[in-house]
Amino acid sequence: MLQPQDAAAHAELATALEREGEWKNARSEAEAATGLGQSAEAYVVLTRLDMRSGDLASATANVQRALALQPANAAALILEREIKARRTAAQKPGQN
Repeated sequence: MLQPQDAAAHAELATALEREGEWKNARSEAEAATGLGQSAEAYVVLTRLDMRSGDLASATANVQRALALQPANAAALILEREIKARRTAAQKPGQN
């Protein structure tokens, strides 16, 4: 049973829900996790969801939060590179 005050449990559930394609519920659980404590995993989930919806500003903020908590977080580092690549591609004229 999920403990309502357990940030790690909410973050793990957010990850599982994201994998199942339940974006709204994944976001709710990730936000619950970040509201309860510092969770790099939850910020990574939020980053991926933001990227999925095209919100690069929010994705950037969330990946920075994840990296502030865990500078060597592999998923966050990969996402950071993906965000930079998308921003660069968006700035080049004549490309979609």
